[in-house]
Amino acid sequence: MIITQLKQADDLSNLPFARHIEEHKTDPLTFLIKDDGQIIGFIKLQKTAQNSYQLAKFVINQPDNPEQVLDLFYHILVMVGKKGARELFVETDQAPLIDLLTWLNFNQDREDSKRYSYTY
Repeated sequence: MIITQLKQADDLSNLPFARHIEEHKTDPLTFLIKDDGQIIGFIKLQKTAQNSYQLAKFVINQPDNPEQVLDLFYHILVMVGKKGARELFVETDQAPLIDLLTWLNFNQDREDSKRYSYTY
């Protein structure tokens, strides 16, 4: 599984989530998730400060297994870290995702209970 930057030439028309990604097609912080050469999802990062990013969108077709989601988050953390980030933020109120974020050492914001941050 790999994460690659979305390119203008990528054909997204047959994807079930095409309408969600089309508006971000020229955004340099939008990335495709590929497995065995097929696009299975995408992520959209948003720069929130000089060295801080937020995971603004995370869309994936039905994962093969729970480990696939864990692997994706690992790749996201590595990719954002290579951008020189100090923090990555995720907003969610979904219990399974909160469990995953906690397991990956994200910390809940003291003022916003739906916001979690990972510090590099």
